[in-house]
Amino acid sequence: MKKLIIIAALLLAPITLIAGTWNGTIYQLIPTGTKATVTGSTFTLDFPYDKHTWCTTIAGASSVSVTFQGSLDNSLWVTLDTSTSASSECRHVVNKPVKYVRAVVSTLDAGTIKVQSLHMN
Repeated sequence: MKKLIIIAALLLAPITLIAGTWNGTIYQLIPTGTKATVTGSTFTLDFPYDKHTWCTTIAGASSVSVTFQGSLDNSLWVTLDTSTSASSECRHVVNKPVKYVRAVVSTLDAGTIKVQSLHMN
């Protein structure tokens, strides 16, 4: 029985390492129905996460530019990723630890946009 428990623990350990740590929060960087260029709300993460997934939901636009930004101190912002797709999409950023995140919509010719993100270590 003891050997069976050890084998099970060894088999499950890689799954735990691959899955990482997620705080369970999906951040609404740009709220549903936004119709203009805007700098979204700043969100403070629990600690500097280094894996980020961010998604855009776009309706009725043909020209879009959205920048996903991060900061360690909430004053110096850097671009983590940029999307110019007029279709809804999810994008992934890795190996860029930040404590604060926000999205900036710099181009939106028509329609609406929403931007969400989640973060893992």
